Amino acid sequence: MNILILVNDILYYTKMMVQEYKSILRAHKRNLKINNVELLCPGLNDWNYADKNIPIDELIYEKYGDKNFFNIITILPGNTFDLSFYKRSQNKNKKTALFMHMFEGRDYMSLTTFDHYWLDIAFYTSCNELYQDTLANFPSWKESVIAHYTQVGDVRCIENVNKDGNIKVLLTGSICSSDIYSFRKRLYTLLENNNIKDIHIRKHPGYLLEGISDEDIINKKIDFDLQDKQYEDYINQLKNSDIVICTSMKNGAQTTKYFEAALAGALIIGDIPSDEEDIFNEFVVKISDEQTDEEILNVINYWINNKEERIKRALTGQNIVKNKYTWDVYSNKLINCYNMWVNKKYGVIFSSFNLYENRCKTQKEIPKIEPWYSSYIYDYKNIKSE
Repeated sequence: MNILILVNDILYYTKMMVQEYKSILRAHKRNLKINNVELLCPGLNDWNYADKNIPIDELIYEKYGDKNFFNIITILPGNTFDLSFYKRSQNKNKKTALFMHMFEGRDYMSLTTFDHYWLDIAFYTSCNELYQDTLANFPSWKESVIAHYTQVGDVRCIENVNKDGNIKVLLTGSICSSDIYSFRKRLYTLLENNNIKDIHIRKHPGYLLEGISDEDIINKKIDFDLQDKQYEDYINQLKNSDIVICTSMKNGAQTTKYFEAALAGALIIGDIPSDEEDIFNEFVVKISDEQTDEEILNVINYWINNKEERIKRALTGQNIVKNKYTWDVYSNKLINCYNMWVNKKYGVIFSSFNLYENRCKTQKEIPKIEPWYSSYIYDYKNIKSE
């Protein structure tokens, strides 16, 4: 198995290539089923990519002697590469799958300009967005494998749950938009104005680099490891925290922080994301925007003062995430989906069959796209590694 990750340019890599993609790259490299995983980023590692009009298949042929050397080519939003050779319309017998992961909240990030109807494999963090795009792109996806797959965490976050961290309560995350993060913004204000001992507020984990000029990036006058150093500092804070407060995004979309904090051995207090609520209810202590300030503070103080109960629940969360929701598990799921695509087992995969059943109950439009959608529904637990 060989995988290529295409990054649009050095500016995208530095400013927009969030830790998800770097974590995916590391997980692929750890995966014994994958022989080669490479990242192509013009301006960073060019592969002699002086002329951006050169089709990717020609570059791959020049370097490896086989246009189908890579089983999977991962592309990012806003793709600028010439991938004509790998589109089904141009190559009916192709062996290379084009793959993209639609991460959290794409509906408000205005990434819908990407013509993803020709993808062979797509992962969706949001069940709702998967549903909407399936309707929009059917029947173009009749020869694709489309999967709902939640956010996951990086195994570098793993820490013993039986700890007494210097940080009793950590609240972290962007509040760049009161519309997207309204509950989180309220919690920031609430905790800043209340004297809870050993609480720490981190305005953003440090997934992205900010305050750096494009010119310095292009001329390579920056420390390209700075983003990783920021993320490592964030991980260390998670590991040093007994409780981490997490909130979902607009419309209940998950954030990676739930999974990172669980791996770090922290108890999570927060609202319950809209997808896979049954899983989150097993280890997340629920608070909501409907509660009063006093009710929320009472919940936080209760778990600060009940160490044994906190550790037990944190251990439940860590075990669930370690077994099902890491980038290493994700890497294997991608290989499994590729094997399905090669064997022409096209269709939609939900991470649990309950999600599919609930979608059928709540969405009247599903019968319009039968038989493909409902006849080829798969549950991850029924997919065996090959």
